[in-house]
This record gives sequence, structure tokens and C-alpha cells, in this order.
Amino acid sequence: MSGIYFEPSPLYTQYKNGVSKRMIRTWVTKALAMLYDTEFEDPFWAEAINTSTYLQNGSPSHPIKNLTPYQLLHSRKPEVRNLRRFGCDASKLIPLEQRHAKFSERACDCTFLDHIHVTVKIWRLWDLVGKRVV
Repeated sequence: MSGIYFEPSPLYTQYKNGVSKRMIRTWVTKALAMLYDTEFEDPFWAEAINTSTYLQNGSPSHPIKNLTPYQLLHSRKPEVRNLRRFGCDASKLIPLEQRHAKFSERACDCTFLDHIHVTVKIWRLWDLVGKRVV
């Protein structure tokens, strides 16, 4: 028999894959620490988990000879100059087309939430006034 097969487990027991369970625990622990540090509310847990996985994938790992998972996938070191602290203050430039008058605000105050995984120049920010992700 080859392929995927079903293996039932007893009710109310731990998962059998200890490696994946430990990795999920690491992500959750990092996310809880970030949320606690920034005093964010629970609705930001997904952004904290995304940031913790982003940091984990860019960190050296002993089982893969101190390379990063990113290095194994892309054959180059991850870019680290784009790293920002979760929950730090940020400003978002308001495009010229969206400004109302010549002397209106040119930027809005935001809070840093998450790194965008496919680029190093875009971040997810929380608009403090509009209460939305920008």
C-alpha cells in the first residue's frame, strides 16, 4: 500500500507528530510574547503568528546545519535589513491623489503589524485613526 492512509488516534490525546506540535508551540509562544509586549488585543493574534513564523523561517536551525529554512528554499540568505519590531510606531505616506488640500497631512500614524513574505519593501500596518489594516 502506498500513499496517504488513515490512522485513528484515541480521543483527547496529544497529536502524534511531536515535531510539528513543538513548532506550533514555538510560534504561539513567540506570538503571545509579542502581543504581551505591545499590549495589543486578541484580534491581532493572526498578525503575531505570521510575524513569528516569518522570524522562525529566517532564523538558523541546528538540524539543517545552521542554515535557515529560507536559505534551503531560495538558495540565498534572507534579507534582514527589513526587520521591524512588532507593534513599533510607523508612518504611512498618504498618496498625493488622496490628500484633500495643499497643506493637509502627508502621512498617517500607524503601528507595525507584519512583514509581507514575498517582498522586503511592504509591511502591514494598523491605521490608528481609521482602525483598519493598511
